[in-house]
Amino acid sequence: MGGLLGPAGGLKEIKCASRLDVAPAADTVLQVASGLDYETEWVQLRAGRPPRTWTVDVGSAEPADMDVLAELEEWQRLDRTLFVYYSEAAQLDNLLDPEASLMRPGRWVGVQRGGSSIEPDATGPVFMHSASGPPDGGWVHLLDVPVPYWRTVTASMLLSAYEGQTARLVVTEVGIDGTDGPSREVSTSGVRERVTTTFRTSGETVALRFAVQGAVTIARPQVTLTDGPRDWVPGQGCRHAVLVAPAGEAVQLAIPERSWGRRSSYGWSIREVRRPD
Repeated sequence: MGGLLGPAGGLKEIKCASRLDVAPAADTVLQVASGLDYETEWVQLRAGRPPRTWTVDVGSAEPADMDVLAELEEWQRLDRTLFVYYSEAAQLDNLLDPEASLMRPGRWVGVQRGGSSIEPDATGPVFMHSASGPPDGGWVHLLDVPVPYWRTVTASMLLSAYEGQTARLVVTEVGIDGTDGPSREVSTSGVRERVTTTFRTSGETVALRFAVQGAVTIARPQVTLTDGPRDWVPGQGCRHAVLVAPAGEAVQLAIPERSWGRRSSYGWSIREVRRPD
């Protein structure tokens, strides 16, 4: 399994990395200064999350393995478009971007911020990045999470229903023309229950839309390319990315008599581009 890179509807699987380093493009802490008494320190934090960079190394591959990356480089150069990027880890752990997975109002439409809560089977209150939907039965939405077609997807989240109501999660597949495709609904009348749906996307699906109704607590949304739910982690997906360093090649072996011709190691970089919601 390799990373997925490309526009919504055109995600391409690139060669599996033998080494993948992810790091913020800038420090979160801008400055640490001591007060006049030298006993107090002041910390200045960067507003917002710094963009991420991924440095990808492939130890050995044939030229045919890298055709997809070459196509994406030309696509970006000619069409001047931004890409979606899902690393191998994101596909297994959580495709959502960090803000969506932490229920930020800028990503979820119609939510109110929550706070501390109690996890199932926990011994006491813990802080969770949660949100609430309208008590009058209105819906909250997370729009257009790009996914590959013909792949198994598991979507889940923690929901608590308003008293006397049923909390519902509806996951809808979206076609390339923006029309709705098949949808699945799961529900609960309980408190802090994880609802899950697993399905295989159709050949026309380019994204998923999420809608939640009747929930006083919405927390820990997760999307994975697996056949069942996994332990929750913050989202690792990237909604806007560019190839900032074209693939560099170091030839390891060249044999004209072989159909593949040569084998080489490759390396390239992907950078997240921050965009206001």
